[in-house]
Amino acid sequence: MVSVSPGKADYMKAASVSMERLYGVRLSEIHQDLDPKLVRMDAARGAGETPEAYVGVLATQYGLLARSAAQGLTDADLRSRNLRAAALLPVMLEHPEWQAIGDGALYASRDEGVFKMAPDLDNTGKVWGFSMSISIGAELVHNGDRAAVEGGTDFERIGGGLDISGALKAYENRLQNPGLGRRMN
Repeated sequence: MVSVSPGKADYMKAASVSMERLYGVRLSEIHQDLDPKLVRMDAARGAGETPEAYVGVLATQYGLLARSAAQGLTDADLRSRNLRAAALLPVMLEHPEWQAIGDGALYASRDEGVFKMAPDLDNTGKVWGFSMSISIGAELVHNGDRAAVEGGTDFERIGGGLDISGALKAYENRLQNPGLGRRMN
């Protein structure tokens, strides 16, 4: 059995409450995706950061959408979107070509352009899942510890599904068949 100090437990509880208030999802639900061993939490706590500041850093880095910026989303949609944004992060461990740039999506740069995997509503606009899109000719450019998409920010959806595997399948299909699904002028 793992023993947790009362101070650490209180900090995590406060961080979880702050995250739910600000982002619609509790830290205790998604910390396995954002900070699995709570290393960042321990560092924040040790540096005297407030629990709210700690979750703010995580949310900014991984692109959780704040309640204050969730125009047009219900509380349930905000929660679903942020749960899915967090669920994308383990993909980076298995597929190192994918990178988070702070908007809740993952990006991979390939010969054809930049691929984007993101939390998204299905075609009915009622059910949250994951989409795969491509910006042909775009590049993922690194500037220090940040990355940005340059040369094309218009992403065309090429597939997706209710879980991550549907989006990854669309990506793999496109890699095997470059140009598949391109619109003809």
